[in-house]
Amino acid sequence: MIIPSIILNVIIGSLFLLSFSSKIFDISDLRNDVAVLRIIPKSLTDLSIYALLFVELGISISYLFNLWLPFRTGITVMLLIFFIVVTWLKRRRMGTVGCTCFGTNRLLNKNPVIRNIAIIFFCVLDFSMHVDTGVYRGLNNLSYALILVTLIQLYESRKTYKKMRAINEYVNF
Repeated sequence: MIIPSIILNVIIGSLFLLSFSSKIFDISDLRNDVAVLRIIPKSLTDLSIYALLFVELGISISYLFNLWLPFRTGITVMLLIFFIVVTWLKRRRMGTVGCTCFGTNRLLNKNPVIRNIAIIFFCVLDFSMHVDTGVYRGLNNLSYALILVTLIQLYESRKTYKKMRAINEYVNF
């Protein structure tokens, strides 16, 4: 079980390091992307950008050096769920699905929701490889439950969105 865990740690850590480095090298585009979404006030844009970069670098370091096991999984899953919600809001407001999370890398930017769900799955899988007993087992079961509920809610919201879109098209026809 140690080799698959190391492989998952390197993959997840590398993904977040790649995301961090692409954002740091093109910080003006990141600033524009955050400002256009209008999720936070303009006065907090720079602070939120640097907080995001700090969190992504911290996640990368924690996976690459195998640190802070229960916390890194929780923070990573929460961040990725936040990114899924932001992607959904971006699609709803602007009609675009793509992202620039990984700079100009088209393969990793193509399907951000599916990519983030896959990374969440890998994070939980990595966490479950380290679970022994006691508190970690409870956190593991809780994380499985939260992810399952989140995925079900995302699926249901997608179905509702499609129905509402069909009704809107019918009414506006």
